[in-house]
Amino acid sequence: MPFQLGPYRAALADASWVPSSLTDMAQLKDQWLHPAEVAVWEALPTPARQYSLLAGRIAAKLAVATLGGQADPQRVHVAPGCFGQPIICAGGPQLAVSITHTAGLVLAVATDARSVVGIDAELVQEKSTRGLRTFLADEAERWRPRLPNLSDTETLFTLWSQRESVGKALRIGLTSPTSVYELQSLERLDDGGVRASHRSFPQLLTESARSGSHVVSLTRPQDQEPDRRWSELLGDVLAIRTSVH
Repeated sequence: MPFQLGPYRAALADASWVPSSLTDMAQLKDQWLHPAEVAVWEALPTPARQYSLLAGRIAAKLAVATLGGQADPQRVHVAPGCFGQPIICAGGPQLAVSITHTAGLVLAVATDARSVVGIDAELVQEKSTRGLRTFLADEAERWRPRLPNLSDTETLFTLWSQRESVGKALRIGLTSPTSVYELQSLERLDDGGVRASHRSFPQLLTESARSGSHVVSLTRPQDQEPDRRWSELLGDVLAIRTSVH
């Protein structure tokens, strides 16, 4: 699903359709993975880890191909950078990509390498809130009044998804001190989404939207407004279940 991010083209791709059976994964692996990725995939210890790598790579390559990158997925190597961030190794335009995979949802967003993007999806579930409160108790208490329509659980997962997407956009993950990821502002949008600005990175904005049981956040430069609302774009791309196997 292509869209415009400020002056740059971008694309969001969904690979949640990828089946998780060993037989199906083995077939898709041979169609979609670069030889170097195949070696990594075969060395992974569990089918769940293999699924995460395979589906994430497929989403990334679909997004890259949409922007005119290498169309043959076996010639695109999505390699880990020094912080574990995905790096596109292939001919064609210089592109940046961000990948997220969680239970029931696998997405990637690609854009011109002169821009930055970070995407993160989280499955909102009550049983996982205890760990989040360890990291986000003070921040959740501070911003909860700004999100009156969200439950405590939804607020925690929204804040966590935003933090993860910022780390991905900056290509540092969550390796920096917690204070680096603190918010400057948080507002509820009229479409039900949430927009945040960041104390340490005023040049970035993060928008979050719900998709069923998930919250999905996109971090981008604040001066590169998408030509479509994040919630609308997300809804459209998830309505198209890709059947290219």
